[in-house]
Parts: sequence; structure tokens; C-alpha cells
Amino acid sequence: MKSTYLIPYRFKKLSFIIFITSLLTLIISMMIDWTPNSFKVPVFAIISQEILQDSIYFEWIESNVWYDLLCLLIIVFGIVFAFSEEKIEDEYISNLRLRSLVKAVYCNYAILILAIIFIYNLSFFTVLLLNMLSTLLLFILFFQKELILVRKRKS
Repeated sequence: MKSTYLIPYRFKKLSFIIFITSLLTLIISMMIDWTPNSFKVPVFAIISQEILQDSIYFEWIESNVWYDLLCLLIIVFGIVFAFSEEKIEDEYISNLRLRSLVKAVYCNYAILILAIIFIYNLSFFTVLLLNMLSTLLLFILFFQKELILVRKRKS
């Protein structure tokens, strides 16, 4: 059965390279707390608030967009990679996709529940930001693991 929601297979390799590169760059940048100054640009903000300052509405502000760009690359190319067709796309692969997506959502919310219980203040905000990416990351990990196991069984 042909799935109309999947992206053609030819995009899979390039999206994987960009996805992994962006993800590793984000992780390293966050670990060493580094952002290049050249990414400080004027951006239009619907709402913005600095610590201990009033909110700004519908104005141009100057902001470092390094993390924003990395997150956009991870989301866009992660979706392209996650939802690209496999060489052989059949009902079994569709079933694996569904099961992996369900597992990813369950794990994502389990992580969020634990964060709500045990993490506070600005650290919780960081967890929420990373939580935006975790469903996609977990889905990719679960689905790729299942594909590897299926290919091993067929060999």
C-alpha cells in the first residue's frame, strides 16, 4: 500500500547528514556554553522579555540566533529523515513506524513527568526546550533500531 505522507527515499542520506551534524553541533555548543557572535542579528519579535525587564511586543530586537538555527535544522531535517521512505516500503515497515512513534511519545511524556517532579527553575526551562526535540529523536532511534533488527533477522 502506497503511503502518501512519506518523503521520497532520495532525501534520506542528505537529511541524515545535516540532521546528525546539527544535533552534534547543538550538543557540543550547549556543553561548552558557546555561541558565535557572528549570529547576533536583528529579528522581529512578537514578544520578548529579558530577565527582570518588561516584555517587548511586536518590535525588532537584536538576538543571537545560533541555537534557533540549529534547532530549525534539527527539526526540519530530522522530520525529512524520519519520514523518508525506505527502499522497500511495505505494511510491516508502516507497522514499525507506528509502534516506534507510540513508544517515542510514551517515553517523551515519561521524561517530561520526571522533569516536572524533579527539575526546577531555569533548568526546567532547558528541559522543556530539549523536550521539543525528544519525540523526534526517540522516534528516529526506536525506528532505526527496529529496522536494524529486522535486517539482521532477514540475513
